Amino acid sequence: MVFTKNVIDLFIFLGIGTILSSCYAISPTFLRTNNEISINLYQELIESQKENFVFGIFPLDAMVALTYLGIEGDVASEIKSAFAWNVSDDQMKLEFQAALQELTHLSHCDIHVSNRIFASKRLNLNPKFVETASNFDTNIVKVDFGSAKQAMEHINHWASNRTYKKLTNWVDEKHFNAETDLVSVNNIFLRAKWLNGFDKKETTKMDFHVSSNETVKVDMMKISGDFMVARHPTLKIKMVKIPYKNERLYMVILLTDDLENVDHIGRKARENWYDRNFTSEYITIYLPKFEISSTIDMIPTLKNLGITKLFSSKISGITKEPAKLSVVTQKIYFDVNEKGSVADDSPLTEKKAHKKHDDSNEEGKVFHVNQPFVFGICTMISASFSDE
Repeated sequence: MVFTKNVIDLFIFLGIGTILSSCYAISPTFLRTNNEISINLYQELIESQKENFVFGIFPLDAMVALTYLGIEGDVASEIKSAFAWNVSDDQMKLEFQAALQELTHLSHCDIHVSNRIFASKRLNLNPKFVETASNFDTNIVKVDFGSAKQAMEHINHWASNRTYKKLTNWVDEKHFNAETDLVSVNNIFLRAKWLNGFDKKETTKMDFHVSSNETVKVDMMKISGDFMVARHPTLKIKMVKIPYKNERLYMVILLTDDLENVDHIGRKARENWYDRNFTSEYITIYLPKFEISSTIDMIPTLKNLGITKLFSSKISGITKEPAKLSVVTQKIYFDVNEKGSVADDSPLTEKKAHKKHDDSNEEGKVFHVNQPFVFGICTMISASFSDE
């Protein structure tokens, strides 16, 4: 058997926005399954979220996988079927561990994947599950949910520390009472600078078309250079990749000609818009500065994907006693500015933007993000292929 190396993009974030979004042995099957789950989740969320949103795919996927590995019976079978995992439990554990190592060891950026399970202090933790959770860089912490305010402050303090104090009010005490057994919270936080930073002097107020009837002024950044671009004529979508300083990490932005129906991109994602052939083109990109924060109760979405038994009855495996998982919440903060996706004032050390070409404003040479858009943060993951 000969092993060869290739790279497959792994979705980390997906978002929809308007302005008012080292090598480890990871199999291509795992990466493609993760991305398929990403699209399933995205399609569910665009139906339920009424405003702009961003969600972290990998931490939620890892949380569900960890929960699956800790329980047995019909509940576990339902989870595996819903997420279409076609590997052994041992292999799944290794795949997620390797992907986590890959993400958190990328150079020139900080990626914090935060999964934590809070268990009632009256329950006894299952040592086997605690050991499995450690492979997912996840801790199980016992709290007193009967003291709802204290439990809330404990969780929010942890979240604040993990996100450079950008997420301070993650959960509300109304979710907790003396009968609460298990609460699962997850987040992914990114700090990364562009490979080529936008020049602040080029940022100006420009129109952003929220809809055909509404236009607002936004801070619009501008950069010219060689970028990877793709088009999907059938769906009327065009895409551009903007690399971060670690060029394996990039933002992909999707624009559609259908101003009133931007979420059709997600609904028709089965046509593999994310798997198009990108070519290098010299273009000028206009991109709005933006901040977006989402708090999403993931239970309704997971139920719509077919995971219902996990939330309808008490489960065994995480704790020695049967316990009910009553809260699965994710909160994400994401920002985009001239430096990249950074929340601090550290010196800008990226390469300078390319000089402008005279033909930069020719038809087809401008990528103007002046309307609702979809964005994703992806990383190119080393995948091991077997060839017999």
